[in-house]
Amino acid sequence: MPLIPFLPSTTVLPSLQKAQLVPAVAPADFQPSVFLSITYNGKEVELGKELTPEETATEPVVSFLGKNPDRNESYTIMLLDFDAPSPADRKFSPWRHWVQPGLVPTTATGLESLVSTTSSEGELGSQMVKTTSEAATSYKGPGPNEGSGLHRYVFLLYLETSPGQVTKESTGGDVFESRRTWKHEEFVKEKGLELVATTWFKCRNAKDKEADLKGANDFL
Repeated sequence: MPLIPFLPSTTVLPSLQKAQLVPAVAPADFQPSVFLSITYNGKEVELGKELTPEETATEPVVSFLGKNPDRNESYTIMLLDFDAPSPADRKFSPWRHWVQPGLVPTTATGLESLVSTTSSEGELGSQMVKTTSEAATSYKGPGPNEGSGLHRYVFLLYLETSPGQVTKESTGGDVFESRRTWKHEEFVKEKGLELVATTWFKCRNAKDKEADLKGANDFL
């Protein structure tokens, strides 16, 4: 995770467009206003790169510096599968894997202190953001069905303009049926969430081989 500068990537929108995730994920003119880092056991999520179900089985570390670094602000992170149950049949898309509200990043002053007292990037990343609320939907790692192809898993980071609105009751919590075909766009609008950053990765069933998937996904 690059420590300085914390600059949003200019490659995010082209990557989303290539993956046919615009406008489902973000509007055509979207530009991230926050640098977002997601790591699984020290392995960073890179735009459009493939990760395995095993690598993504446990909740990742979320690191970012807020949109307004001098203010105490709260954010919500989501992880959604836009190819459920498969890219050829998206009737359950998006499938809600995780909704974690109440993420509070350190201020600019706090970051200076962290940089001076931590010994590694991993340690810094794990301390940059505090979780102040329970998960609105508990983390459930990717589990693509065998033969279903590569799925697009998208992390969405939102500024909470009205903190406290994202709860288990409002999302449907951990009920399996409520996770599928989630109307996240309506939810985001209703709860006053402002998209500030996003990243995504691909994932396939461990039994699927690359040769079997050629031509099955336009975003390969």
